[in-house]
Amino acid sequence: MTALALMLLGLGCAAGLLQKEMHFSRAQLQKKVDAVFPVDENKALLRVRFSNPVVALPAAGERMGLALDMRVKLPGGKKAEGRLFFNSGLIYDPNRGEIALADPRLDSLDVEGVPRRFESALQTTAEVVAKRYLAQIPVYRLNADDYKQSLAKLVLKSVSIRDGEVVAVIGL
Repeated sequence: MTALALMLLGLGCAAGLLQKEMHFSRAQLQKKVDAVFPVDENKALLRVRFSNPVVALPAAGERMGLALDMRVKLPGGKKAEGRLFFNSGLIYDPNRGEIALADPRLDSLDVEGVPRRFESALQTTAEVVAKRYLAQIPVYRLNADDYKQSLAKLVLKSVSIRDGEVVAVIGL
């Protein structure tokens, strides 16, 4: 019985050695997101520029927030400006060894001066940008030369937001 207990304790300790908790601050995530913007999209006679992303991390949870400025050029040269807000989950891709943004969702779209007939196209454009540009922004890429990180590519135990930071636990 004692030998079994010691063996289980040893396995537990070994598993702990092959586990890594990584913390990412809002500033680190902001730097990754900044590298993607500005983005220009054309849709249904609209020309839209998305810029100035701002990352928001709640005190706790599984989804982070992201705000973007938006400039719209309508047919006839009329311009409008506004802000949109997304929330996004985080996912681990073991094949690439990356923690990335995933499943971005449009929370709100606040643009004044856009005629009602263009509102749907504007919302569709915002959703396209979310899926095309926000999804899969790598937050962190594991170092293939680091033995522990190479092993950690095998399993993501959890990704969450704690105390305003993204916390990822990876390992065996």
